[in-house]
Amino acid sequence: CSCILLAFSAQTQDFANSYSGELVVNESTSLPLQLNLDEQAATLDHGAAHYNLGVMIVNGDVYAGDYKRALKHFKEAYTYGVNQSAMMIAKLYATGVLNYGHARNDLALSWYQKAKDHGVSGADQAIRFLKKKMNKPT
Repeated sequence: CSCILLAFSAQTQDFANSYSGELVVNESTSLPLQLNLDEQAATLDHGAAHYNLGVMIVNGDVYAGDYKRALKHFKEAYTYGVNQSAMMIAKLYATGVLNYGHARNDLALSWYQKAKDHGVSGADQAIRFLKKKMNKPT
């Protein structure tokens, strides 16, 4: 029994080591299999897997509506260098889905700035839009 567990753990580690790092869910893989693989890789603290889980949650593919779980995965992905996660975190705060419909523009702005600092496409535009919405000078 422990031999099977060790073999499974080794397979999971091999998967995490060979994970492509793509920031989108693999469309040719069935969702349950993709979720299983991403959860395994996320357990091993793989940034792209955390990002993918966050995207699947936001899209409602898994754990529909659990935006706090998505936030957790995006923050983990960010700590592993998946800078696009900063945009997703900012969007969660800006839309208010984390705070019963009340946007946290201050937090959104700080995460958009992190995304901009890392050269994430669209961050500068998002900052300008949010500052205009907040009536702040750009």
